[in-house]
Amino acid sequence: MKFLIIGQGLAGSVLGLTLLQRGHEILVVDQDETITSSKVAAGLFNPITGMNRSKTWKAEELFPFLKRFYTESQKLLGGTFYKELPIYMPFTTLESQNEWVAKSVEPYWAQWMRICDNKADANFSKYVKNPYGGMQTLQSGWIDTPILLERVAKYLESINALRIAKFETKDIEWQEEIVFQGESFDKLIFCNGLMAAKDPLFSWLNHAHVKGDLFELQILDMPQTHIINKNGFILPLSNGNFRMGSTYNNFFDDPVSVTNEGFNELYQKLEGILNTNYNVVRHYAATRPATKDRRPLLGIHPKYNNISIFNGLGTKGVSLAPYLAEHLAMYLEGKIQLFEEVNIERCLKYYKSEHQNV
Repeated sequence: MKFLIIGQGLAGSVLGLTLLQRGHEILVVDQDETITSSKVAAGLFNPITGMNRSKTWKAEELFPFLKRFYTESQKLLGGTFYKELPIYMPFTTLESQNEWVAKSVEPYWAQWMRICDNKADANFSKYVKNPYGGMQTLQSGWIDTPILLERVAKYLESINALRIAKFETKDIEWQEEIVFQGESFDKLIFCNGLMAAKDPLFSWLNHAHVKGDLFELQILDMPQTHIINKNGFILPLSNGNFRMGSTYNNFFDDPVSVTNEGFNELYQKLEGILNTNYNVVRHYAATRPATKDRRPLLGIHPKYNNISIFNGLGTKGVSLAPYLAEHLAMYLEGKIQLFEEVNIERCLKYYKSEHQNV
């Protein structure tokens, strides 16, 4: 089949590579915006996440899959963007320490984490506030998403599969085939992040975008051997600095502008994490395409069976994208049914008569 993919962020890049690997033909159309969530994302993958430190949804399938996908993609594309790195998570209370010490002896949890010994905690205490000690998550790390996107773009250009252009739904014709700029396609897939919420085809979905502020930091005496996660993350960067984040704001005027409120919230988080001196080099922000139920958006438009969406990956995009891209590809090939949790059919109650005249 021949696919037209709108957007070359994380979702569009991963889906494009997946479809090519499965023998399909693609064209990716992207506006090449300077600031997007994919271009500034922390890119963390972590099997234990959230305020309650619970296991990531489908972690057993996601993490082996993402490792295979990104390492194979790195060989194909060149560059270094897949980085395995343990995450040190200080306990915030004695109760949480006791809870995770008990879990750590269970074989199931042993594959995802281990409790740090006194020596390791003492080493971290030079830099991090950890009065109750901490644990280390396994099968974790980060994707350098700017490098990934750059390498994907160069690869797509080399096979004439990337077009830098502004896309609007009015620019296409769809009947039996999708026609864009005089070229015909079997299927159209929206992977265009925030823009999907403004498009009449998919504006009815349960979009709930989340803006996040980040810092780039200099921390001169802290080693770059771990990611730190304690009501915020501190991630070592390739240039020797660190990225720190993030805020989670559902109400904002501009998706990429920085604010004093965002700065102050990050500063308070940082003060609760670090036990050493630092300098803020840069303050920046971007907005993640997310959903009200925190599950991605996959599926076929209820009226047009050759138009689909792959969006709403939220804060766990680098973990979810490879596995769900394969899942969507197999669904569009007619081989499987979508998981109910991610299928856009769950949003059909929002699909009203005014949306059906597109």
